[in-house]
Parts: sequence; structure tokens; C-alpha cells
Amino acid sequence: MPSYYVHLSANHLERLPPVDELPSVRAAGPLEAAEAVLRDGRFAQVPGLRWARVVTAVHANGIAKRVMRFPIMAENGPRID
Repeated sequence: MPSYYVHLSANHLERLPPVDELPSVRAAGPLEAAEAVLRDGRFAQVPGLRWARVVTAVHANGIAKRVMRFPIMAENGPRID
């Protein structure tokens, strides 16, 4: 399984932190990586999370090359639909 870097934020326009500061998750795909970070509980108490951004490709210099965005639904706890 490939590794993905995941950033959760309130605003999809928020600046993406450096890739080496993001949690790395091994998953079948980008959506599964975002779901894994939400499920691990580290962000369960953070209010206002609305977006999961998953880095799917990184330049040789460590900067994000491609990023996918997924909305986070807040009903009954954070989740991605």
C-alpha cells in the first residue's frame, strides 16, 4: 500500500504545512488515508474541521505536487461521506 500525507483543516484554502510535518498513512487510496486519520482520534476534539487534504504526490524537494480534497461531515462525529 502506498503512503499518503494528510492535513485536516477548517478551510480548504488554508496553507498546506510542509509535507514532513503531516501525518503519514499507509492506505489503499487517498480517501482511505483521510478516513484513517479521522478515525485515529487525534483530531476528534478539534472544532471546525471541514476539509481533509491528502497529498498524493511529492516533488523531489519535499513540496506537495498533487493534493486531493475531501469534505468532512460533522454529524455524529467527524467523517467523510
